[in-house]
Amino acid sequence: RERMEANVAFLSVATSRMGSGRAVPRRCRSRRRRWEGVLGSLVLGLAARSSRAAQIEALSFSAPFTTLNSQGERQVGKSWRSSGSTTVHANFARLTPDRQSKKGAMWSTKSLGAAEVSVGLKFRISGQGKKYFGDGMALWLTDQRSYRSGDFHGATDKFKGIGVIIDTFKNAELLSYHKDITIVINEGESDQEELLTASLGCNGDVRYHEDRGDFSVSSASRVKFVVEPRFGEDPALLLSVFLDAANSGEYRECVAPTPLPASLDATWLARSYLGVSASTGQLADNHDVLALDVYSDKQVHNEVENELGDQPLFAPGEGVSTERFDRIEAALDQLLAKFEHLQHHLEHELVAVDDHVRTTIDKLAKQERSAEDRIETLELKLTESVTDSVTERVAALEIAMRDAVQKRVKAVEQTTLDKVHKTVGDHLKVSGRGWTWGFIFLVAVDVVAAVAVYKWYVKFKKSHLL
Repeated sequence: RERMEANVAFLSVATSRMGSGRAVPRRCRSRRRRWEGVLGSLVLGLAARSSRAAQIEALSFSAPFTTLNSQGERQVGKSWRSSGSTTVHANFARLTPDRQSKKGAMWSTKSLGAAEVSVGLKFRISGQGKKYFGDGMALWLTDQRSYRSGDFHGATDKFKGIGVIIDTFKNAELLSYHKDITIVINEGESDQEELLTASLGCNGDVRYHEDRGDFSVSSASRVKFVVEPRFGEDPALLLSVFLDAANSGEYRECVAPTPLPASLDATWLARSYLGVSASTGQLADNHDVLALDVYSDKQVHNEVENELGDQPLFAPGEGVSTERFDRIEAALDQLLAKFEHLQHHLEHELVAVDDHVRTTIDKLAKQERSAEDRIETLELKLTESVTDSVTERVAALEIAMRDAVQKRVKAVEQTTLDKVHKTVGDHLKVSGRGWTWGFIFLVAVDVVAAVAVYKWYVKFKKSHLL
């Protein structure tokens, strides 16, 4: 990189010297202009090459996202893997939708491989909630080769490295430690509570309410951290964090240069992996990642960010430069900017609509299944209740009728017997010794009475019980 900068400086000086001096013959002017153009192109080419050399392209990404994995799903880059509820769209990657109990993450598959690093994350946290929302997202630089799910903003708290947490939920239990931008440093032994107790950070409004009139897809925030060696022979690394809450192009210092522990040294840095995670609990928000820039030189990173802030979408051409063409080029630049904004906005709105529709369909399906289950349960209960009631009433009626019939039969039988005994007694008194015919008559009367009672009982049972 130093050689490239020296070449750029040399060519710049040579170009300026060619343009200086006194009058030049006309035959040499065109030749000089050609050489100026060649040298100018070389200067620009070397400068661009220097920027590309400082950027770690394998870990950097920005829209549009066109990379597909083996399943045909969008990815932000070949060196990144998505997990959980993450969905990658053309212009942004959504880690979690505005729904409860979601976890999403993206983790790099390649290590950093640099002696120093400057990482800039462009993100957007937004949702429908006006007063209640959460939980937040985090940017990680750890020794973990792959994503490990956990309760620390979607990731585990057992890691060795650095976490830059964008915390939008103010937990009452940890309110004294809360910072909107929380920096945690772990050597692999601390738990979540210990990390938050010893955390660094600052506050900044990085959450957007989607029902506000000024909200659009241009609403975003940026956070950047730099890990660099100290000056001199000290092997320790320094960590600095910067915040641009409104994506205005101006960073403010969030954490001043802070020495990292001895275990987080240059070897750890070169073997570290980058990751982004987010989670929702009882409260929810959309957590979107828009871009990630990774550079091995913070100065080059700063220069590139400043240049991109002033770079138009439609670069003015060289050659004919009349006022009319300038106006056309300016108008085209505005149209392209509006078109890109509209495309991004439409995609964001369509994703939100699709998410709402899917959620509504799921809720209706659950309510339908719940209603069917309740109806089926009520039918079973009603059937059982009616069956039990009818059975009990029929059984009670049978018992009552049996008792009544038995009482009636006994009463009739007793009456008949009394009459028979009286009649037989009278005949015996009259006939004296002629008791044989009386006895036969008594038996005949008993048989007739028994048959009559039985027929009456059968008839009564059929008419009252069946």
